[in-house]
Amino acid sequence: MWMTDCDDTNAKRSLVLGWPTVNFTATFSSSEQKEQWRSSLRRYINLAKEKDHPKSIPLKIFTEDIENCACPISLTVTNSDTTNDIIDKSLPMLGITVSYLQTIFS
Repeated sequence: MWMTDCDDTNAKRSLVLGWPTVNFTATFSSSEQKEQWRSSLRRYINLAKEKDHPKSIPLKIFTEDIENCACPISLTVTNSDTTNDIIDKSLPMLGITVSYLQTIFS
């Protein structure tokens, strides 16, 4: 399970909760209530991951739409890795640098 803030008008009061095949938006009565739920959910998600730790997951990234990448790359992630962790692991393998990203998004 993962969660992130909403990108709409209710962003201060809403969370997006995701599972591999479906996502939900939960909107709370206040931003304080949202933060209480976020904290509790984060704690229980982390506890569940610790019980299952270490769980290694092979991840194959298909690179057909990335310039200069002719074949997929494979890396091993764990159930405690965040999206940012996985991005940090994969960018060097793809030959993508921070300066390259800055030129694209600036």
